[in-house]
Amino acid sequence: ANPDGSGFEVFAHGLRNVQELAFDEFGNLFGVDNDSDQPGEKERFVYIVEGMDAGWRCSYQYRGKDYNPWTAEHLWKPRREGQPAYLLPPLSNYVDGPCGFTYNPGTALDASWQRTFFLTEAPGGKQWAFQVEPDGPAFRMTNSRQIGAGIAFTGWKFGPDGALYGADWGATAYPMDKKGAVWTIDVPVAQRSPERGETRQLLGSRWEETNETKLQGLLGHADQRVRLKAQFEIVRRNAPTLLQTVLAAPDAPRLARIHAIWGLGQLRDSAAIASTLVDSDPAIRAQAAKTLGQIPLPLTPEFDLGRLASLLRDADPQVRFHAAMALGNLGTPGSPVLPAVLEFIDSEPAHPYFRLAQSRALGAVATTDALARLAEDSSPAQRLVAVLALRERRAPEIAKFLSDATPAVRDEAALAIHDGDSIPEAIPALAASLAVPGNHAERFIRRAINANFRVGTPEAAERVALYALLPDAPAPLRAEALNALLAWLSPPPLDRVDGWRRHLASRDPQSIGAALTKPVNELLDSPENDVLEKAVQLASSLQIPLDPARLDALLHNEAAPAGVRVAALENIKSASAIAYSLASTAADLRICGAALLASSDPKAARPYLAETLQRKDATIAERQAAFALLAELKAEDVLKPWADRLTTGDLPPALWLDVAEAAAKAGLAANLPRPAADPLSAWIECLEGGDPARGEDIFRNNIAAQCVACHKADDSKGGSLIGPNVKSVGLRDRRYLLESLTLPQAAIAKGYGTITLTLTDGSVTGGQLRGETAKGIELRDPANHGSQVIPLEKIRERGAVISLMPPMGLILPKRDVRDLVSYLSTLRAK
Repeated sequence: ANPDGSGFEVFAHGLRNVQELAFDEFGNLFGVDNDSDQPGEKERFVYIVEGMDAGWRCSYQYRGKDYNPWTAEHLWKPRREGQPAYLLPPLSNYVDGPCGFTYNPGTALDASWQRTFFLTEAPGGKQWAFQVEPDGPAFRMTNSRQIGAGIAFTGWKFGPDGALYGADWGATAYPMDKKGAVWTIDVPVAQRSPERGETRQLLGSRWEETNETKLQGLLGHADQRVRLKAQFEIVRRNAPTLLQTVLAAPDAPRLARIHAIWGLGQLRDSAAIASTLVDSDPAIRAQAAKTLGQIPLPLTPEFDLGRLASLLRDADPQVRFHAAMALGNLGTPGSPVLPAVLEFIDSEPAHPYFRLAQSRALGAVATTDALARLAEDSSPAQRLVAVLALRERRAPEIAKFLSDATPAVRDEAALAIHDGDSIPEAIPALAASLAVPGNHAERFIRRAINANFRVGTPEAAERVALYALLPDAPAPLRAEALNALLAWLSPPPLDRVDGWRRHLASRDPQSIGAALTKPVNELLDSPENDVLEKAVQLASSLQIPLDPARLDALLHNEAAPAGVRVAALENIKSASAIAYSLASTAADLRICGAALLASSDPKAARPYLAETLQRKDATIAERQAAFALLAELKAEDVLKPWADRLTTGDLPPALWLDVAEAAAKAGLAANLPRPAADPLSAWIECLEGGDPARGEDIFRNNIAAQCVACHKADDSKGGSLIGPNVKSVGLRDRRYLLESLTLPQAAIAKGYGTITLTLTDGSVTGGQLRGETAKGIELRDPANHGSQVIPLEKIRERGAVISLMPPMGLILPKRDVRDLVSYLSTLRAK
């Protein structure tokens, strides 16, 4: 891109946070991508190529308990069966919190570190090294090993002298204490090697007067930086013959010839590059094809696309890959090389990188009509690649593939039509496919349901309801259909599948209700309580007339779940039904009935609610609901005695927060006694009265709290062990729980406080303080759970022990804190 923003080009997308990139000596681009802190997810080592989609979308970050393609469709995992075809998955998963990333340019350190990548794991203060080797059209990681620990490098680069220089934060966490440093990492015996000395001299000198023969020789230098400097100097001089001579010399070093190809590419000399497409060295053929694909048109008349297409049969997979990628850049619709591309698609084993190259090549040389015709009688591989090419064009003709006989093909069409910016003209076809019988995958059905949701018509709503009636449909997907219908009238701003921002208009309840009358009544015949509950909720929200006798039977069925009976009551709303509920032995029904009474007959509700507050058999939840309703009714006369009791301390602790909130809403003075000496006085009303179910939802799904980013509440795979497993924390008293949430620095769980140590040699290390003896301090690394003992005689200075947990009292409202305390108090595993 230019400084004014013009010329911006998207090279690749779908990466979340690759902080630094690194090229190897062949110009292959790599990075290590940070994860999104989803349970069980790990960072990704990625090979980055033009036009790739690595799968990540910002909208996946905060999906919480909702369906999340990132995890549900395995987008973060290395290549595996069943992943979407558009995805270029990582080569492998790798270490926590990758930050600095670089590659040995060739003469740095010593010979044992050549052709090696170096990575910093900033949060854990570790350093890693690894190499790669070709694996078909891509690569695989090899020889991965940890090479250091104790310094939280945030970035590093090789200096001209051959040493590796890193910058740190000053500890293994992220303190803003201005004590960071620049470190030198080196092999002492190699510091004065002739190779490193020569490289330093060459990189530090000016080359304007360097003679041409020397420049040609430097194209094959052992250090990549010197080779690039020579290449750029020749290009600056506009001397293609110097590059052509090196390229044509069969005894020239391979890397010299590759840099000659790159330089000729800068000078747009496609004829010279094309002459090496038949070279005996596959690396030269691959680089020639790759570079030709990057030269902007028009090409010189000497070059013909057929010469590139012939490489689609090359014996080397890297050559085939780069030839197809080049065709993707240079081809034009209707090109005569289309048959060669189709043959290439059928001849290659399924591989994500080949599939990308195939889709780019096919999309370049085929017209939209030709791509659409592949839906009729081509091979499954051709149909799949055609879908990917149509996806790139956002062509509505892709809808023809929704009924494909191969599940992977129709799934891919559904993803292309639905996700992200989508293909709006094809959304109705995807919606209609929900009514077509077939053994569809979950990802297809979810998108088909949501396509109907986005269309929003009465016909679409009926289609979703009919799917919910299918007895053989998976229960989670039937539930999703019903949940979509419950949200139909007021569409949320974020997509129900991928979280993308949508602009959907509200819908007419009358026409939607009319379309759903028959299927919703049929849903009442379901033996599944969850379906029954959602059906009556749906009928209530859309004012769908239901069989009164059936609803009345549900309301009076004491064996039915409380949620079903409450939903039936909310649908009936008659005076007799409300009266029945208020006299019921089921507290949930009484609470719902009281709310309905308050909205339908406020005058009658006031004495009932006042009586509820005095009834000895009323549950805490009933009284809490009564206070909230009385506040809505502005019943100051009923609330004032309770506000006075709060001020005098004459109330059960489970009601403190509710009375305080109700009094404030009614404009009454109510001052809960807060002992000044009690550190928990600011949150004392959060000790009792919470809802454990809501608390669990907050623990597992709340975006602000992010509890599972550091904790587990059981022995399952969900959550993290950065903080302690809280599965037994309910054995402690509630004051301990509240203090842990609101004042995390006051009582740090043993082994989970973080400490920074300055050692006698000036280095800094840190981790979780596991214990201390007369001999040393044991530190734990929260990333890999390993530990080390630092001898006391090696410690010069120690920092304070701190908790990494933020104070929840400053993040969550008091009701949420109270619910969290209540949930944690239920965790009593032994």
